[in-house]
Amino acid sequence: MRELTAANDVLGDDVFRDSAALDHLLHAKGYLFFRDVLDGAFVEGLRAEYLVALQEAGVVDQGSAEPVWNGACAGRFAAALEALKAREPWKRLCADPMLARILRVIMGGEYSWLPLITCRVSPPIERPAPCSDATSRFVRVHQDGYNNPSLTFVIFWLPLMPIDEDVGGLAIAEGFNGTVLPHDTSGPTKFGIRSGVIPEDAWATATFRSGDMVVLDALTPHTGITNHSDRFRMSIDFRLSPQCRHPV
Repeated sequence: MRELTAANDVLGDDVFRDSAALDHLLHAKGYLFFRDVLDGAFVEGLRAEYLVALQEAGVVDQGSAEPVWNGACAGRFAAALEALKAREPWKRLCADPMLARILRVIMGGEYSWLPLITCRVSPPIERPAPCSDATSRFVRVHQDGYNNPSLTFVIFWLPLMPIDEDVGGLAIAEGFNGTVLPHDTSGPTKFGIRSGVIPEDAWATATFRSGDMVVLDALTPHTGITNHSDRFRMSIDFRLSPQCRHPV
């Protein structure tokens, strides 16, 4: 897959200076990718919440600084998700003033949090035989806006750890956000884009780092990539809706 193109050149020093340029780029490409824009202490605080939940569930050893799976039975993973949910790490997002400043510029003004905040912990899976198909590890290709046609929103995805090719991550179909694509409604979720609709050469990803941020248009096709590493993949995503700055 191709590499995502970072949009850090639109930034000025330590602030976002041009909301209009960011908005144009987001709608033209379907995404914005920023390197190292989030405060390290903020990201580490979120990461620590995840790690403690995994340790409490017994799938990561106590005292481990990395989310390495210790081989515990898969049944404990559900307990890890419940422990993470109980810790409510999403509250750190809403309370961080530096993040709020960044979000206001990306959104072009004030915004509202939608009740669609997901703390994701993707477990390792058995590595299959090698395959030359770049899309063979895709989990489910979809557009968030497909199931939410009445909502206007932007998607934010934050990796909370280094995510390389083995760990997987996020894949994006660049430039395919102009319309709702044909979906396979015969499946159980009625949510996946039909196979073959998006050509393989449209897909892009990156080796992500803590502090990176990906912003997606509501209709940008995207998917997770299966985790073939020895550790849990940790990320958080949320959706914001712009507030009308000139109400009638």
